[in-house]
Amino acid sequence: MDLESLIDWQIDDSDFIDQYVAEHKEALEELRAKANSLAFEGKWVIIGDDDYPQKRRQYATSSFAEADVSPRIILYPTGEEDIQKAIALCRELGMAIAVRTGGHQYCGYSSTLPVNMQIDLSETFPLYAYDAETNVLRCGVSHALGSWAQKNHRHGIYLPMGVCAFVHLGGHVHTGGWGMVARSHGLLADHVLAFDIIFASGATERIIRPEEGKTTQHNDDVYYAVLGGGKGGEFGIVTHWEFRPLRDRDYPNSACYTFTWLWSKKKMEGAVRQMAHLSKLCADGVIPSDYEFILTITGTGKMDLLTEPVKDGLRKLGILGDGNMDLLPEPIKDELRELGIMGTRKMDLLPDRVKDKLRRLKILGAGKIDLLPDPVKDELRELGHIVDGILVPPLIQMWMCFTNKGGQGEKFDDQWFESFTEEDVCGMPLIPIRQKHTPVSEGLAHDFVMKQDREMEYPFVKRSRATMAVPEGFPAMYTERMYEIMGPFGTLDGQHLVSQQQIYAGGAIAENGNTGITSYSWREQALAMSHDAFYSVGWFHSRAHGKAVRWQRENDEAFIENKGFAGADMRMVAYTFGSRVLEDVWLCYYDSKEKYERLRRIKGILDPEGLFSADQFSLKPL
Repeated sequence: MDLESLIDWQIDDSDFIDQYVAEHKEALEELRAKANSLAFEGKWVIIGDDDYPQKRRQYATSSFAEADVSPRIILYPTGEEDIQKAIALCRELGMAIAVRTGGHQYCGYSSTLPVNMQIDLSETFPLYAYDAETNVLRCGVSHALGSWAQKNHRHGIYLPMGVCAFVHLGGHVHTGGWGMVARSHGLLADHVLAFDIIFASGATERIIRPEEGKTTQHNDDVYYAVLGGGKGGEFGIVTHWEFRPLRDRDYPNSACYTFTWLWSKKKMEGAVRQMAHLSKLCADGVIPSDYEFILTITGTGKMDLLTEPVKDGLRKLGILGDGNMDLLPEPIKDELRELGIMGTRKMDLLPDRVKDKLRRLKILGAGKIDLLPDPVKDELRELGHIVDGILVPPLIQMWMCFTNKGGQGEKFDDQWFESFTEEDVCGMPLIPIRQKHTPVSEGLAHDFVMKQDREMEYPFVKRSRATMAVPEGFPAMYTERMYEIMGPFGTLDGQHLVSQQQIYAGGAIAENGNTGITSYSWREQALAMSHDAFYSVGWFHSRAHGKAVRWQRENDEAFIENKGFAGADMRMVAYTFGSRVLEDVWLCYYDSKEKYERLRRIKGILDPEGLFSADQFSLKPL
């Protein structure tokens, strides 16, 4: 069952929308009449309309209660005037507004409850204008990162950015733009020269980068709040960003490396141990700030966190799609056999609990697979136990980039990247991609981007945190915690791991934060870590969600309460999880009470009625 089918099944199986429409028929008719009288140039859809279930979908709809991600009305404005009309309607009806550009917010906060409105800007502001003479890039918020990076590459420019192609510039810049080349150049938001914003009053304004003695306190407060103050859209609706990009021509010796290994517990611990070691060398200045390191560990499953070059490499090896397994060396064949990826997938690879179910149904033993009902066969195909397709094996990936900040006179030293190929770390990679003298813009557009909408086609329970220094015992603890849901074959009890680590120590994140013009927290971090439990649903895995929740709670205890990863619970607003009430967890997202209260005061000035507070994970005006 793929993600779209899963969501369709959840929607079809739920009577929430039908009940809500029946209970609020009069109010919805009034809303429809007022929407019709708006002279709104764009399109809109109201809860209960035929195409509403598809329109409400976004990243989090697979994983959260339907009521949390079901706006009463979704509007698709054509420009600023439509947005101003929507704001007026919202105020008239006493609603609040959630703003969506890409819909990738992990807790669904770019959606809202069925008492509120969602404004979708995914196609509203497509402007892309680069002035090579002034080196200024002006963009609408509607750009998806994948296509945006390709446009940048064609102009020989780049900016720090994330690795998900379908995240859009609107929310991405608001929450920082954490991602590749951040250690070298900081956050994407650090390169913002100006932005256009529509306030709750309907007034529009151009806000520019603060400059002492030249910009007003109002300008500086808005810049500070919008860039780091929340999850996006809480102080107003930004329509355009202006950036000062980096030019490829200034960094001629840059290099882009990706290494891929078949996963094993030993290699996982080796990779994490090496990341911890390199993090300390980065913090001490031994490794220059233009060396980037991102580690990705993924369990068995329908996984899309693969770049196109890695996919091509797996196809050539016969691990994805067409290929010739006979070309593989024997040690790799042995690994594939152990993982059940090579050769016939036997029933012996099934978990005991699943085998017990099949025995009770008299499917194991003398029975044939053709006797299984179609839903069961579908689930077996999803698990990879029916060979009519290839399931992606558990993998370890390193994405590494040398950005050559020193220019022509600085030479590339590959020892830090090649350290992962040592036998006591991960050994020689299954797919080594070494691209020297490769523009960073090319790497961001082609080598360091996931060209799918999400990492895995399953619901998820998320965790993402930062630490100021990596504790000595972290690699061993991390390995044991991840192995609990991976087991020897990369998946246990319907769990599918996606975990990433990125080194920030000794880099531009902290340096750029010293200006104090933005409000992003935890800039002194050494390492960021995520470990998301994607879990299967259905006949075999009725308990998978509970397993994922329990596992993450145990991780919280191990990594935070027992200080196995960090001395405090430090989270990024870009990667929210857990409590949906900001007042209960603000200390996790804002690094000082002074900052938190300053942002609340700015909120009180710009949006005193809470028009842009469409959920409880919003700053309350002070």
